[in-house]
Amino acid sequence: MQTGIFVRGALGMLVFFAAASCIGVTVNARMRKNGSGNVTISYTVQKELIDLAAFGEKSDLPSIPLTKEDFESGIKKNGGLRLASYSHKADEKNYIYTVKIDFDSPAALESYFNSAVSSAEYSRPPAENSRLTLYFWRSIAASSGDSAKMKTLLDQAFEGYNFDFAIGFPADYTARYINADGEELEGPPSGVPERAGSNYRLNIPVSALFIPGKSAAVEFVWRP
Repeated sequence: MQTGIFVRGALGMLVFFAAASCIGVTVNARMRKNGSGNVTISYTVQKELIDLAAFGEKSDLPSIPLTKEDFESGIKKNGGLRLASYSHKADEKNYIYTVKIDFDSPAALESYFNSAVSSAEYSRPPAENSRLTLYFWRSIAASSGDSAKMKTLLDQAFEGYNFDFAIGFPADYTARYINADGEELEGPPSGVPERAGSNYRLNIPVSALFIPGKSAAVEFVWRP
């Protein structure tokens, strides 16, 4: 039976966080043949953002799970998840928060993302292969002039912050890129993915997640 996971939020919550603040995100997921595995997520957050959030509850800043209690609370809402480890440190400019989560199945992993941010869909259509679709790339202004101005602003705002996503599948996989309408693209809208056996990695500046035109995704297919 196929397991299809559609995460329209950019690894919904992860790209949303990157879009909402000066933040870098690193994701490293590993899935075993039985569907269980673990995912390590690291957020690099500008200190000024955290200090600003401390001034009052009326802040328009997004709710970002950063403390151990935040992650434990999110995990308790979903079955099949365990908090394996949590740590945080700081450098001159940023706070760095790292969490490792064990999951029992792809459905358990998806449910965690779904509880953190809406716009995540999960389905199990009958088929032989498993499918994972992740909407990394977000649309910006449609007109060419506005797009160019927005791109310049994004490059300046997110300078030095990257989106680094890696995943290891339990078997060889295929990958294709599609837009929000499901139309196949010639390749990724930005970045050059690294592929080695059953492993995939995309490491790009956060600003490169924002593209003219329609949002886009990478769709992975593999035999469980």
